[in-house]
Amino acid sequence: MSKIKLTTIIGVTAVALSACGSGSSGTPVEKDDRQTNSGKTYPHWVPYLTEYYGAEGELTSCIRGDIDSEGYLLSTMSSNPPTDAEQPLLCSDSDQNTNFSEYTFNNDRSEFETNGLSTYDPNTSCQKVTLSSKNMPSRIETFTSGSGNYSCSVQDGFLFSVQETMLENELYDTLTILYAGAGLDNEWGTDDDVIQARYDSTWTSDKLIKQTVNRLGAGTDSIWGTSDDYISSVVDMVFKEDMIPDYSITTYLGLDGVIDTDDDLITTYTVFTYENGAIKNHTAYGSPGIDGNWETTSDNYKLYTVFY
Repeated sequence: MSKIKLTTIIGVTAVALSACGSGSSGTPVEKDDRQTNSGKTYPHWVPYLTEYYGAEGELTSCIRGDIDSEGYLLSTMSSNPPTDAEQPLLCSDSDQNTNFSEYTFNNDRSEFETNGLSTYDPNTSCQKVTLSSKNMPSRIETFTSGSGNYSCSVQDGFLFSVQETMLENELYDTLTILYAGAGLDNEWGTDDDVIQARYDSTWTSDKLIKQTVNRLGAGTDSIWGTSDDYISSVVDMVFKEDMIPDYSITTYLGLDGVIDTDDDLITTYTVFTYENGAIKNHTAYGSPGIDGNWETTSDNYKLYTVFY
């Protein structure tokens, strides 16, 4: 059974804003007419709103993004579940528990930093991101503010993790390694840095299918990238054309422990929607619904939707 042929299957940085307005529960923010993502290709689309949902379809959290006229993020605001159960989450500036991030790019847009401010988290985070010539992240450094500090800057924060990505032609990711510690020498960028996760991606020659193997453990040989690594999940992404995604499927390995076999378990189905040739949104589903069919999404359990 092929995971790519869904018809045969029965049963895939936080930030705040004022410029794009606010929305009520389950209602997307109205986007202005700047068409900031016009002419851009995946993964360079910039979302102006992301909504996360609970088991009953209720809004549980959201992220709003403020985008400039060239399609770059200025800031984001994430609204998280309120402490007071009587106060609903509205995805607006009135929400209780929020994280705000401001984005600052260098002159040639090859790098940016975020400054974080939280209303409730005494150990918030911020990042420094290096981009390839085609705007793909090649290195992400994440810093934390330290206990009891509700604001974070790259200059004053503590380096918490480093993510490095190898890119083919500056665009197609082939290997991403997440380092979560500096190792015994307490120096980042050396051989004993502690790996937390490894993501291996392979592309078909026409670049229309990408498979990513997510590894969260080095296995009994303690060597990453070998056959006994612990594989947490596999993501197959199918594209309509070069870098224009159609859908993706996330699976867990079955009892045989082998990728792409009949006992693999689908856990997430993500669908991309377009309007007049432009990206509109993508939605991730966490179950196939009562009919057991992932493709009939009306009865699927919706995890989140990203609006562009």
